[in-house]
Amino acid sequence: MFAYTSNDQLVKELKKLMAEEKITQQDIATALGITRQSVRGLLMKKNFSFKDVQKILDLMNYSLEIDFRKNE
Repeated sequence: MFAYTSNDQLVKELKKLMAEEKITQQDIATALGITRQSVRGLLMKKNFSFKDVQKILDLMNYSLEIDFRKNE
């Protein structure tokens, strides 16, 4: 688990998971019926959303968990 700080970090963690699972952008593109360039664009967009993450995680058979913690 990691503490969310930005969409850039979210994309970085997703890419790390993809590498661990040996899933390429081409694999994601094929499963979503889009081009690899579209996947790359999706991962690079500034407003990358949790919905975008969930699409990719669904393909990888992962889920997204969100937890709130009070700052001390």
